Amino acid sequence: MEWAPLRGAEQVLSRVFAISDGLLGGLLPEPALPDQERRVDDLWVAQQAHGAWLNALTTGARPTDERRELVLAPVLEVLDSRKELIVGVAPGSVQADTPVTHQGVLLGFVRPWRRGDPAVEVAGRARVALLGHGQARPVAAVWKASEASDAVHFVLRTRERAPTLVHSSLDLDPPQGQLAWTRDVSLLGDDLPPGLLLGRLTHRDAGQGDQPGGGVASPDRERGPDILEPVLDPNQLGYVVLEASVGSAQDCRRSVGHLMHSGSRLGRLRLDIGAWQGVQAGDLVVQDGVLVGVVQTAGPWSSIVHRGLPPGKLLVVDENGEVVPTGLEAADWPADWRPTVGQPVLSGHRELGGLLVGSVDSVGPDGFGLRVPLIDGELPVTVIER
Repeated sequence: MEWAPLRGAEQVLSRVFAISDGLLGGLLPEPALPDQERRVDDLWVAQQAHGAWLNALTTGARPTDERRELVLAPVLEVLDSRKELIVGVAPGSVQADTPVTHQGVLLGFVRPWRRGDPAVEVAGRARVALLGHGQARPVAAVWKASEASDAVHFVLRTRERAPTLVHSSLDLDPPQGQLAWTRDVSLLGDDLPPGLLLGRLTHRDAGQGDQPGGGVASPDRERGPDILEPVLDPNQLGYVVLEASVGSAQDCRRSVGHLMHSGSRLGRLRLDIGAWQGVQAGDLVVQDGVLVGVVQTAGPWSSIVHRGLPPGKLLVVDENGEVVPTGLEAADWPADWRPTVGQPVLSGHRELGGLLVGSVDSVGPDGFGLRVPLIDGELPVTVIER
């Protein structure tokens, strides 16, 4: 158990450690050099990870004109009760009704910060109305049961705080769990890209939710409108993709430091830079495209780095270059998917792209284990604002 007074004393002593670290490093046991052949392989994978991660996030999205570009916006807050996301953007760079996507999935639209106020950004923060939010605009959509089936066009609107199918082109019931996508209605002046995944269609009984005790509706109960269930959990998203003015991407704070021989141990590392150099808790520590860890605490002169994973989904890359968003636990895996030992596992950053966090080391019924990449304690690391 770490007490705050002890942590404070340790930070004070770290100033002494930093001055004498070279001497202490000579007296302490020599750390084992990393397997250079394996490290070279890790660095090569890390270099390839940038494009794989970026392409996976931006799939299907596109800017509407040459004055706009796609940018990655960090998710700062999830307001489940209001069906909203708060994302970080550059001041004055986004517009109302801008589509917000992730991995080719349409999440919602940028909305005014306050009702009746045209401003959509305040102090670098913007609101995203998720599908199902009362201010999310209607979406032209389509579902198709199979390649040989007729396409069914419909409009997705929010009713009773749920995305609901209206104005269907054919009187057909979608199969339970049928996927739906946006469709091309550019001739009507709508620039929303076609082919963005919306979610899964599900049936709802008329009056569902009104039965006392949550009883099951009778078989002959009248069926209500079909609704849309999301395929992504907003709480698991670290970044979203949206359209902004060209050149408006936010710059990230970064600092360069070294790992200290003293004060470092298995699972926890100490850096020779701290709050006076701008380091903050939650920052990412990177070496040559490999994620070293996350800053746990930042003292005045040094920082403690936990060799763990940042929050949000991980991305597993298969042999064909396909990128699958997932978590370590089996409950978070996509349906009908199972990782394979040796597959690279990535996290991401809006400026650096994909960061290598390891590879699949073992696969079991409860999840998969991670083999962390090797780092070189003699080389510098970069601390980057998440």
